[in-house]
Amino acid sequence: DVHSRDEAVAKIEALLQGAAPPAPPAPTHSLPARMTTFIGRNQELTTLRSILLHAETRLLTLVGTAGMGKTRLSIEVAYSLLDAFPDGVTFIALASLNDPALVAETTAQALGVHESNPDAIIAALKNNLRSKHALLIFDNFEHVLDAAPLIADLISAAPHLKVLATSREPLNLYSERQFLISSLSLPDDAIKLFDQRAKTVDPTFLLTPENTEIVSQICAELDGIPLAIELAAARIRLFPLPMLLSRLNHRLSLLTGGARDLAERHRTLRDAINWSYQLLSEDEKWLFRRLGVFAGGWAPEALEAIGSPELTQDIYEIFDSLIAKSLIKLAANSNEEPRFIMLETLREFALEQLITAGELDSVQALHAAYFLKMAQTVLQLGFDQHSIDYLHSLNVELENFRLALDYLHTTDGAAEQEMAMIGALGRFWWERGHMNDMLTRTQAAIARDREAFALDIRAGAYAMLSFAHGGSIKTNSLFNLPRSR
Repeated sequence: DVHSRDEAVAKIEALLQGAAPPAPPAPTHSLPARMTTFIGRNQELTTLRSILLHAETRLLTLVGTAGMGKTRLSIEVAYSLLDAFPDGVTFIALASLNDPALVAETTAQALGVHESNPDAIIAALKNNLRSKHALLIFDNFEHVLDAAPLIADLISAAPHLKVLATSREPLNLYSERQFLISSLSLPDDAIKLFDQRAKTVDPTFLLTPENTEIVSQICAELDGIPLAIELAAARIRLFPLPMLLSRLNHRLSLLTGGARDLAERHRTLRDAINWSYQLLSEDEKWLFRRLGVFAGGWAPEALEAIGSPELTQDIYEIFDSLIAKSLIKLAANSNEEPRFIMLETLREFALEQLITAGELDSVQALHAAYFLKMAQTVLQLGFDQHSIDYLHSLNVELENFRLALDYLHTTDGAAEQEMAMIGALGRFWWERGHMNDMLTRTQAAIARDREAFALDIRAGAYAMLSFAHGGSIKTNSLFNLPRSR
């Protein structure tokens, strides 16, 4: 090979001249940015690195209850192993998915694999990964456990591929190695985390020999759960440490040994979240629970879609207060338009409060109306670069579109709105490679009630189906209408 020979000669000449050979390109990755210093878990990091580097390890699952820091730990491990995976490390977020069938499509999108035929996505993934030395991180797999066989298929097809998953329960695959993530070590690491978070809300906060013992007790009362510790530390602006401890003790002692039919994580983490929730003003509670309706985050302007003239404060002031209290955060990858997210554990709690308040249906209706209007903007797009960029920017709202469609599909009298939204998103589905989703939803909407929407909307729906199936659908038979009509 002439090229290889010339390259080798060039390297030798460079060495003879005292110049170092060019460094290999840095491995690529799509890991979220590390927004804070990682605290503790040194032993876990060492052990996990060793397990992942072992030749026989193909799938490693970090298992633990909500709020234990599984995601953060997986990211830290991955950053430390970038050089071990020359073909890259890919982070795949699953928290907002509610359909296991979407995992393959989501994985393809994360890897940049473009396949418009839903039946060929898995084959395309296998082909893409077959010869790669790569690491895939699937975060929050507990939402989509029925998709676990996909992982088995991928690691079977790609001998050098490794998978790191986080989940509240094991994937139960033959090749799986499980690693239980427990609380931060008490008291040292937990105190360090409390100190770090406290300083972000009060730069004057200082650990002293006198208050360290109180902080230690607070962390112990919270079972060393990272999320609970952060929520408690965020309240030091409101309460001196002794008062903080007394309130925390009271809240948790009331719920000790809660109902046995509750998940274990809810007997601990739920207490911490509820305690923080009870400290909010009525306006803050109102907005917090309503924000739970968004999946995968939201843009600031979406606040007004769920707003109310009954609020005593400006909605953006309330929103800013929730950010300051660590209940909402700026998405780490918000490089352009700001976007906000709520931790999935907090979102679950917010939705429960929305149900308790009897507001779930009305807020879901507002959410669906907002995203239907957004979807209809796609119909006005041209084919210039600005329009194409806008279409691509809508991808961050994919889970909100899905959530809105789920609501419309199950709501009486909303069939025409459902089909209108599916139709409006037709180009979006196609351009972004979500044909499987479009097909499934279109067929389900049609099966729901053929007469629920106007003939022109039905015609558009069947046209999309026919197009997606390569023209294989006999439109007249699906209409089930006489030819003369």
